[in-house]
Amino acid sequence: MRPFLNKLLSTTTIALLTAASTSWADPITLNYNGFANGGMSGKITKTSPSPAFTDLGAGAGQFSFNVISSSDPAIWGNTLQAFCIDVDHWLVTNMNAEYDIVSATNSPPAGLTDLQHARAGWLYDNHASDLGSSAQFDSAFQLALWEIFFEEGTTLNLSNGTFKSNTFGTVSGITTQSLANSLLAGIGNGAVSSDWEFYVLNPINPSNNQRLITALSAPSIQQISEPGTLFLLIAAGLGFVFFSAHRGNDSIQTASRT
Repeated sequence: MRPFLNKLLSTTTIALLTAASTSWADPITLNYNGFANGGMSGKITKTSPSPAFTDLGAGAGQFSFNVISSSDPAIWGNTLQAFCIDVDHWLVTNMNAEYDIVSATNSPPAGLTDLQHARAGWLYDNHASDLGSSAQFDSAFQLALWEIFFEEGTTLNLSNGTFKSNTFGTVSGITTQSLANSLLAGIGNGAVSSDWEFYVLNPINPSNNQRLITALSAPSIQQISEPGTLFLLIAAGLGFVFFSAHRGNDSIQTASRT
């Protein structure tokens, strides 16, 4: 009986730990509701990776979506705001669109690279508090994210490199491009943010829709982490039962020998 119990506990614990390490995902259906705080128009250029394009017209800003359905309404609520991280596809705006929300810790192509994750975290840590202050700021924030995701050079600057933009308009003598460059100044490449949890929205239907990124602040992270945490607690509990049973059997054997 004891070898069977040991094997059962070991197998169950491994299975639970494996499930706990699996990245959390949530299917969600959204309907586009425009820019959350207005947007700015301009042109972007991407010379690498393929497909390359020059002076492609684009709108920049933070998108707002109505949440039509999700597996966890308590987390996502009725609306969701997100930024574009895909300049190779147009955003579908004339119909409901289904996505799979995947933790940014997933390996690409579903999630982010470590460098993208760290840089996006730095940008949010240092500048997300000003989102919603103006259409120009939200647009500059979007340009900065595009630079993080598509620049292959060592310097993040929208004036040169493999990803560039034009001015994207001027407000009070300041171009949106220059504002975005100021947001990127001093960007960190190290640890992932502890204040934000990032999720990538990968399109399911239609499949040629844009990929998006959304962020949740720290208080919301615990809600999403609960399933994995629960698995770990169960696994830890089973481990305790195993060692308790092991010690108890040893005590019985010792007693029988005296």
